[in-house]
Amino acid sequence: MPQIQALAATTGFFDGVHRGHVEVLQCLKTLAQQQHLPTAVITYAPHPQSVLHNEQTIPLLTPFDEKQTLLTAQGIDFLFVLPFTAALAQCSTADFFAQYLVSQFAVRQLVVGHNQCFGSDRVNDFGRLQNIGNSLHINLLRANKVQYEEAAVSSSRIRKAISEGNVAAANAMLGYSYRLQGEVVQGKQNGRKIGFPTANLQLAADKLLPPDGVYAVQATLAGTRRSGMMNIGTNPTLGTTNPRSVEVHLFDFEQIIYGKTLSVDIITHLRREQKFASLETLQAALEQDKQRALRVLKKA
Repeated sequence: MPQIQALAATTGFFDGVHRGHVEVLQCLKTLAQQQHLPTAVITYAPHPQSVLHNEQTIPLLTPFDEKQTLLTAQGIDFLFVLPFTAALAQCSTADFFAQYLVSQFAVRQLVVGHNQCFGSDRVNDFGRLQNIGNSLHINLLRANKVQYEEAAVSSSRIRKAISEGNVAAANAMLGYSYRLQGEVVQGKQNGRKIGFPTANLQLAADKLLPPDGVYAVQATLAGTRRSGMMNIGTNPTLGTTNPRSVEVHLFDFEQIIYGKTLSVDIITHLRREQKFASLETLQAALEQDKQRALRVLKKA
């Protein structure tokens, strides 16, 4: 890391960079301005749960590249990534503060979430955290709690909402529409044969997907926003051995965009994926999906 005399910082995994995280970051920027210090976010890789519970892949709201983009957009001066190892997991709060926050990152002002835990001893009492900080000359500030439907906004609540297909709740807690972003790769071109050409997205392996079904979306391609609909699933009408895929149909759009990056904001869930009796029945259902999506997106 660059040679810095002192930092105002916050630390956490920041999956989703949701409304609660933004509150923490706003507090951080205000405090840093008052203290004339640069700001830093200290985050981790991989997800702590993958180390603590020996899980290979934790589905994430924002894989690292997406998270980095969102954090940078918040106007933070430095983003540091601390490898989350078994040794780090065993650090007590006091040791973590001393060995990492002070010795490695020169933190002098620390903003913590309203109920944030630290260390193997899982300290989340703000008074205890202040005492540890004071002993190491770190001033602590606790950010306000951000709520949705009378409970604190959290990454775990948003992941649950996404997993259940409750896009409206997830978007409300995120403060923006849940986004899938990836490279457009070649598929079987079945959609083109029935008048609904699709862009097949190749996503990060650890990206959390909502349930199989059809969704109304707003997509961004080369800086231009376009309305569309998206299917997640195995296309059961077209066979029983299809791999799960993410396919986006952009309305009134015919260009070939293989190799391009497409960002897709999920606005609402339209229906579950289902198997139709024929391609003609599927085509009719897709036309109904399109009309419903257009109505939804007009109001969005």
